[in-house]
Amino acid sequence: MSVTLNELRGMLKINKHCLDDELEVQAHVQFEISEAVAITNMEQTEAKNYLEKYDAELLLDIRKENSKRTAAEVQAEIDTDGEHLKFLRTYNQSHHEYELWFGMHEAWKQRGFALKSLADLSMSNYFAVDTAYEKNRGRVAESRQPRSTINRHRRT
Repeated sequence: MSVTLNELRGMLKINKHCLDDELEVQAHVQFEISEAVAITNMEQTEAKNYLEKYDAELLLDIRKENSKRTAAEVQAEIDTDGEHLKFLRTYNQSHHEYELWFGMHEAWKQRGFALKSLADLSMSNYFAVDTAYEKNRGRVAESRQPRSTINRHRRT
């Protein structure tokens, strides 16, 4: 992961005047985001597996000590165990990180759709600076100005 979430947040906004640059980086950045999603998903899964393994070992140890406990008592002891809480915190952090990257992946895909729409608009000269209106706007404004003298053509 060479790009951070904060850098990507800043890159989400599209500059319509630099569509060629925006289109150039779209696929590359989306691939980097996909890599980050895969890595954080793997970390989340590993953290969950460690948590479940620890809980299973702790359950076996508790059952060996005293087999006459209720399931609720055993679960309460597992839930309050210090190591369990540490593994749970690690899992929650990795899950949060995964969710952030997954959200960025979805946002970046939406950015791709927006880029396509903007490129289509650009191809139809929607963003053209020299429109007929712009060219004639000065003449239209001038014609609306009140005139102090009226030049009329007279027949002679």
